[in-house]
Amino acid sequence: MVFFLHDVPYADEDNNVEETEHPRQVAQASETPTYKTALWELLREETVVLLTVTFFTAFNKIGLETSVTPLVLMMFRWKEVETSIFFICCGLEVLACYVGLSYISKKFHDRTIILWGVMLSCLSQAWFMAVCTNTYNPGRLPFYLTGVAVHLLTFPVDAATASLFSKLTDPSIQGVAHGIRLAVVSTGTIMGPVWSGATLHMLHVMLGVIIAIGGLVVVMLLLSFRRLKEPQGQDEPRVADCVSVNADPDETTQLLPSSDA
Repeated sequence: MVFFLHDVPYADEDNNVEETEHPRQVAQASETPTYKTALWELLREETVVLLTVTFFTAFNKIGLETSVTPLVLMMFRWKEVETSIFFICCGLEVLACYVGLSYISKKFHDRTIILWGVMLSCLSQAWFMAVCTNTYNPGRLPFYLTGVAVHLLTFPVDAATASLFSKLTDPSIQGVAHGIRLAVVSTGTIMGPVWSGATLHMLHVMLGVIIAIGGLVVVMLLLSFRRLKEPQGQDEPRVADCVSVNADPDETTQLLPSSDA
């Protein structure tokens, strides 16, 4: 509610705007974004798809991270030292992936990075389903490490998702939009470990549900792929076109007038 109270004030009552008007017409008449226009923006197809991707990445990433320690204990009898070294190596790979993302993002659109990242994540889950067991089996260590290495390549997807979400969201409701996005991230962060911990003894069920959610996300991305692009010269007016928003601010302009003025 704090985001709504500060970023999306009520429309001016003096405009006498009817409730049956289009949300963007309300914004145009009131000269300020309203709850209705914010809801309209957040329920657009591309926004819903990106919020679904956000939930999946948080649910998948945190859930599998939770299952690592007990899983390697069962499969390889790793103790604290081995597990700590394993997490350090994973952190180094993730750091390298984010550095590589700074170069990849210059050659590919965010939507392409997101699509390939989610597909690669589903592939790694299927690999884990074929490799992981609940019994001691040290011979599968190379196969498990291969799956982990592939899965870690998908971690920068959340950065690409946040970037594209900012581009597709109206500037006048950025606080509201990102507040909801962080709420979705928190939901996935909570539900991921709960699901992994409850189904650790049923690896096929745990990984199967994650693959099913990932498959749904892939279908949504493919169906909405053409809309997941930064809007440029679109015919339909967005809320930003109806509200006085400085889209290209001058960084040299003082925010507060000087005392001499």
